[in-house]
Amino acid sequence: MSLIDPMGRESALEEERLAFLETLAELRLALGDLKEKIRAGEIGRDDKSQGKKLLEESRYWLRALRETEAELVRIEREKAGIAGDWGLDLEAAREELRCRLARLPRCGCALGGGDGT
Repeated sequence: MSLIDPMGRESALEEERLAFLETLAELRLALGDLKEKIRAGEIGRDDKSQGKKLLEESRYWLRALRETEAELVRIEREKAGIAGDWGLDLEAAREELRCRLARLPRCGCALGGGDGT
């Protein structure tokens, strides 16, 4: 049996995310160079195939980045105790309830008066 450390997994995912961002920045520079060649009219057959390859590679790394970021969000939600698509801030709910209960006597409502008022 192995111990799963969410903090270790989170830091590894964050390192992976940063590496993906670095790779995407390099691809963006290469695509920028290719764009300049196109604007200058200096594009050849090899440049076209290189452009296609760069775009395919960019799509791959963007997909990997999105998956990694989704996993990081899932870990954050898990740490915050959020299950499903939504979460409830219990502390904020308690405070709201305290405020509402505190207003009841001011509006003429007795707490636990037993007479139905």
